[in-house]
Amino acid sequence: MQKLIFPSIFIFVSLFTGCASTPTQKLNVNTVKASNPTSLIISKREKPSFLATTALNVQFALLGLAAQISSGNKIINENQVEDPAIYIANELAKTLESQLGITHITTSTSTTTTNNIKTLAEQHKEADILLDVQTTYWQSIYYTSDWNNYRVVYAAKLRLIDTKNKKVIAESICSKKQDDKKNSPSYDQLIANNAAVLKAALKSHADECISEFKTNALGSI
Repeated sequence: MQKLIFPSIFIFVSLFTGCASTPTQKLNVNTVKASNPTSLIISKREKPSFLATTALNVQFALLGLAAQISSGNKIINENQVEDPAIYIANELAKTLESQLGITHITTSTSTTTTNNIKTLAEQHKEADILLDVQTTYWQSIYYTSDWNNYRVVYAAKLRLIDTKNKKVIAESICSKKQDDKKNSPSYDQLIANNAAVLKAALKSHADECISEFKTNALGSI
């Protein structure tokens, strides 16, 4: 059976082992303030696919992966589950407003799909600073030792970009997963009542990421 569940387990493990190698750059508040930035824009990105991984759909390799994405996106769309990156970005914008003396904050009206720094800076050149928060991975998945209980996995990336100089001035990544198997929900409980438990888990992960981003990237407590 282990060969059958390997694809999603590989994705899950690589997500959390790979994060350690991601560079973190902390914002130099004094240096940035010296350039007198007054405006900040929050990037707009398409909601990424959500993986709803069960012991059944994980057994069929690529077809199983397609089923996980299809099931996951159905849960997200039918229950109006918001991409946590939106909430994270809005909260971090408040911190940057205070730190840097920003007087004008907007959210982009056009969706970006690029990760290229120069392209991002050009796309958002109407503001001095671009706040780009991107959900890089989110998933519900059973515990490998208990297929009846589920955890929620979430990862996001933060980049703060000086649009005039087209360079990253702060960067970090955050990844979260639940480890309380005893109190974890079943699949049905996870998506019941408009996916209330799933939404609460994502909100909790997002709050933890906000705290980490403030400390690791923005130099704020």
